[in-house]
Amino acid sequence: MQGSVPPTTAAPGSATPPNASQPAPVPTPQPAAEVSPAQEEAVPEWETDSGDDEDPFGDFEIEDLSDDEELLDAVLKEDEVQATGKVSTLSGTVTNTRGELVIGANVEVTVGGQTYVGKTGADGAYSLAVPPGLHTVTVRQDGHQAKAYSEVNAPVNETVTLDAELVPTGQDMVVEVSAERNKEVAGADLEERQSSVATRDIIGRAEMSRSGGGSAARVASRVVGATVVDGRYVFVRGLGHRYGNLLLDGARVPSPEPELRTVPLDMFPSGALSAMDVQKTARPGTPPDFAGGSTQLATRDIPSDLVASFGISTEFNTETSLQPMVTNRGYASSDLFGFGNAPRATPDWFPDDSPVGRNVPDPDNPRLDLWSPEEVEEQGEAMLTETEILEHRRAPMNVSGKFSLGNGWTVGERGRLGVLVAGGYKNKHQTTEETVRQFGGSQDGTLDEDSPQVDYAGERTVYNVAWNSIGLLRWEINPDHKLRLLALYSRDADDETRDQIGIAPGVAGPDTLKTTRLRYVMRSVALAQLGAEHRLPRASNLTIDYFGAVAQARRDDPAIRSMQFRQSPQTGEFRLDDSSGPSSMSQVYLDLVDNSANGALNIALPFHGVRGLDSKIQIGGWLETRRREFYARRYTFQIVSGTNASIPSGVGNILNDDTIGGGGIGDLQPLVLNEVTRPSDSYRASQDVYAGHAGLELPLARWFAISGGARIESSDMEVEPFDTYGRPTTLESARLLDLDILPSASILISPARPVEGRTLNVRLSGAKTLARPEFRELAPFSFTDFVGGRNIAGNPNVISSDIWNADARIEWFPGSGEVLAASVFYKQFIDPIERVAPPAMISFANADSAVNVGGELELRKDLGFMAPKESSARKVFKRLTVGANFAYTYSQVRLRPPCDLAVGGGAKTDDCADVVDKSTSRERPLQGQSPYVANAFVDYDDSDSGFGLRVLYNTFGRRIDTVGALGLPDIYEEPRHTLDVVLSQRLLQVYTAEFVPPRHVVSVQLGASNLLNAQVLHTQGDTKATTYAYYPGLGFSLGIDWRY
Repeated sequence: MQGSVPPTTAAPGSATPPNASQPAPVPTPQPAAEVSPAQEEAVPEWETDSGDDEDPFGDFEIEDLSDDEELLDAVLKEDEVQATGKVSTLSGTVTNTRGELVIGANVEVTVGGQTYVGKTGADGAYSLAVPPGLHTVTVRQDGHQAKAYSEVNAPVNETVTLDAELVPTGQDMVVEVSAERNKEVAGADLEERQSSVATRDIIGRAEMSRSGGGSAARVASRVVGATVVDGRYVFVRGLGHRYGNLLLDGARVPSPEPELRTVPLDMFPSGALSAMDVQKTARPGTPPDFAGGSTQLATRDIPSDLVASFGISTEFNTETSLQPMVTNRGYASSDLFGFGNAPRATPDWFPDDSPVGRNVPDPDNPRLDLWSPEEVEEQGEAMLTETEILEHRRAPMNVSGKFSLGNGWTVGERGRLGVLVAGGYKNKHQTTEETVRQFGGSQDGTLDEDSPQVDYAGERTVYNVAWNSIGLLRWEINPDHKLRLLALYSRDADDETRDQIGIAPGVAGPDTLKTTRLRYVMRSVALAQLGAEHRLPRASNLTIDYFGAVAQARRDDPAIRSMQFRQSPQTGEFRLDDSSGPSSMSQVYLDLVDNSANGALNIALPFHGVRGLDSKIQIGGWLETRRREFYARRYTFQIVSGTNASIPSGVGNILNDDTIGGGGIGDLQPLVLNEVTRPSDSYRASQDVYAGHAGLELPLARWFAISGGARIESSDMEVEPFDTYGRPTTLESARLLDLDILPSASILISPARPVEGRTLNVRLSGAKTLARPEFRELAPFSFTDFVGGRNIAGNPNVISSDIWNADARIEWFPGSGEVLAASVFYKQFIDPIERVAPPAMISFANADSAVNVGGELELRKDLGFMAPKESSARKVFKRLTVGANFAYTYSQVRLRPPCDLAVGGGAKTDDCADVVDKSTSRERPLQGQSPYVANAFVDYDDSDSGFGLRVLYNTFGRRIDTVGALGLPDIYEEPRHTLDVVLSQRLLQVYTAEFVPPRHVVSVQLGASNLLNAQVLHTQGDTKATTYAYYPGLGFSLGIDWRY
């Protein structure tokens, strides 16, 4: 990249560097007497006046070099220190405020303790090779004030022109010029982390581009203390779904999952993102509903020129690909892009204000049925009655693709306009051999492992289709006024087929059951955001940033079709289980729509504080509103008395036009539709949040800064169950009114601070945050996952949790892109919300309190130091980077003695006799908390040959999945170890001009994921009895990418 790159924003009163092309008179060389202190220190003693008249060296001549520019340049530049290897080149001309060339000026960049120095020659020009990244460039010469250009972007293999203007000593002018941080260059993430007062972990654009994936989920595992669950969700510091939030350019993104707070990261195409910033300490301007980390995604800025990329890949899974799977006939054309919910929906002509099927009383005459037998039969035949499991089809290979396209244009004299779109598509099959068990208690109070209440083994195939898209429009009217528009749409769908065989004594005694389920779940998120940023130079560079966003999350779960068959002890043949009543043939339709809007206004006023250091006052406000409607309809097919013999044998499509009737007199069809929707099956929910905040960033010295403030936040959350058909109900509503004052404070100590920035930081911080229940956890709606499974129900008595956080971190940045850090943290939870499991059900409740205490270690370092500087091996080791991070957490929950975790609507009490459901374990970790999380990686990146290698490892400690109750032990998720390898090789690149990045770069990637194939395992009790288990299989992928 060529052309002048002076920073685009300036401090108040700062000067803009002149263009190198401006003419200026050439001065004579400066007098030799004017030397810098550094030069004076370098003068040997024998060159000073010792007072001795005798010259020990005899005759000595001074040569005038002013007429020999080449020789003068050689003398001036002999002390230069230039970087080698992968470099970026800084070049330009240095003048003074009178337009005169400055000869012999030092242009300095310090990276990782190494200072690179370029010198201006007789023509005032310099050229300096530096490592790529964001740098502070300092220009100095005797008789002038030194000048620092911060955050100068120096891309690899590119030349950046930076002209400088020095102020002669005595002129009162501000000489620091700042530029906007470019998050897309290598090392930008650590640069921003170094300068932040808060504790943060940042993954930049350069790291994302090496992740080998098309979504943000592929890079989240590089965050310290993070675990990526199901390839979609990020858990920070071992905490689960409840303790994280996600913002996109500052806006809240809703989750399409009704029971989860965390947002799946595979919704976001990585081609549109510039950084992933995980803030582990709260700040006044950040929504405070987190304890592990607030994940903040930043989209890319205006492209400097055309950007385009495209990639496709295919994957083979050892448990699934090209092997027989269980599946159903489905709707191929609709399912291909995740629109299969439409053909599976309830018939359009079904009434919204009345049940259908038999035994629905007529409102005008309750003695009569509302529907005639003929109408009931028509309704039953209109249902989705395809229930047959297909077992001999082979699963195809998984495929995925991604793209991005954008450009930027100059508008007017100072404006820029940019557009970028990105997206991705995934088509994947996953088959697992599942084991599912549930246990009750024995008479002596221990877990009865010999007589499980449910013991199923079977096969489950999920056909997942997911695609995402994002569009960005940026208009920089001028460097002080910017507008941004963002639109996001993400959609994914799971077509699930489950076939299980086993026993459920509470359902069918000792007989063997076969249960099948067909389920199609569509999830979508749509978001639009409009924002702006204004800077007012005449008002001390006051900045105003604001945005408004609207979003809709939807989950459509039509036609969950469950069938139950019983095996004959005599013949071994499976027939429809006619002894279990309606549960043998059930269908459930679920629909959730969650509309939300949020907006923020942030005002920042920079000022010169203590000792003239740059300080800042920040104030702002936040508004958020959510409205949810959830509908459910339940249906069964009942067996007409006396018609059992006419039910077909086997496990095929039992429901068809020959078996479905209306239940009229003389009808021979054995099955009739009946709607069994409950009054508690639907609910409306709302939440309104209003917040204001104020904060101060105040450096007290160049090595010591404080930051703090407070946020006051009001929340009004309400969940109101209602009967779908308007029938009277006495169901209890839930309402939470919270008013919280949330203080936060941070201290940054930088005892070692070179010219270009901090290399050793100590951070101390404390804050109060919170965790609110989800709507689903307050709603009385209940749902059973499979026949004999646990019933999941909400609890309207759950309240919000308060969390007090304290963090301390020491970090050292030995070089560009390198870090060594250690942290400790403390968290106290008041009224933590937990998932509890009395027998045959799951609900939610508040414990009294909990404490988490832990620490983190982080290392990221290239291995260049392992070889001598002049050896050929050093270049190889320099390309090799290793990294690891480890988080350990001690967690302890406090329960009110002698028992208390009331669920099912019961109030908290210390009287055990009045508590129906209670937590079994009196001393245990917080539910969902892993005691440790470890990540490690090895990277080899050879930009010359285009070869890259990445090895990733992750593991987490044993954590409670569900709290046991009524004497039953807790259910744990056991540790898993994952190992992934990605190899990449550049096949083609085309250079179109000198100093311009190559175009048409084509590369191929080979990947191997989950190489250890660790079992997903949940256990219960001291003997670790299995309650759920499967092997996900190994994955081997091949992909090809093209980048313009």
